[in-house]
Amino acid sequence: MKNSANIGHLTHNRYIIKFQLQIDFLFVMFGFQRTSKNDFLTYYSFKILSEFMGLFSFLKSAGSRILADKAVENEANEAANAAHDRRVSALESVVRQSELQVENLSVDLEGDRVTVYGVTDSLAVKEKVVLALGNVNGIATVDDRISVTEAEEPEPQADFYEVKSGDSLSKIAKQFYGDPMKYGVIFEANTPMLSDPNKIYPGQMLRIPKL
Repeated sequence: MKNSANIGHLTHNRYIIKFQLQIDFLFVMFGFQRTSKNDFLTYYSFKILSEFMGLFSFLKSAGSRILADKAVENEANEAANAAHDRRVSALESVVRQSELQVENLSVDLEGDRVTVYGVTDSLAVKEKVVLALGNVNGIATVDDRISVTEAEEPEPQADFYEVKSGDSLSKIAKQFYGDPMKYGVIFEANTPMLSDPNKIYPGQMLRIPKL
C-alpha cells in the first residue's frame, strides 16, 4: 500500500510539473507576468484555455478583408462627415460675418444645394442672405426657408440679376433704371457682400431693388 501511495504521489507530481510547464509556456506566449506560482485562479483559467479552447495559427494577410474594408469605410465616413460639418460652419460664418441680422440661423447642405432657415424683420436681409450663400463657390442652389416678420409697410421684392462679362454697376443701373448714375443704389442694395462698386464678376448674383 505504501508503494502504491508513493507511485500515486509521484504520478501526481509529474502531472503538476507538466501542467506548470504548460502554464509557463502560455504566460510567455501571451506576454503575461505572473506574480505568484500559487495563484490558483490564474492556473485554473489557463488550464481551461489550454485544454478546451486551443490555439490556432493563421496567415493574417490572407482571407476576407472585411475588417480592413470596414475600417477604411468607417474612416472615410468620418472624414466625409467632418468635411460636411466644416462646410456648413463656413456657410453660416459667411452670413454672420456679413452682419446680417437673422435669428435662429441654421444651414443644411446636401451636395451643391444649401437650405437656410431663420427669422428676420427685413425682406432685404432675407434676400442678401440668399445672395451671400448662393455666391459661394460650389453652391448651385439656395433653398430659402427664412421667415420675414410682418412690417407695417412691406418692402417690394427685389429682382436678382446675374452679372455678365463686360458688366459694370453703371451699365446694370442703366439697364434697370435708365440712368447709369444710379449704380450706387445697386451697390448699397448688395452691401456688405460688395465692398467696392468696381469689383463684380461674371456669374455673380446681385439684388436690383425696385425704385
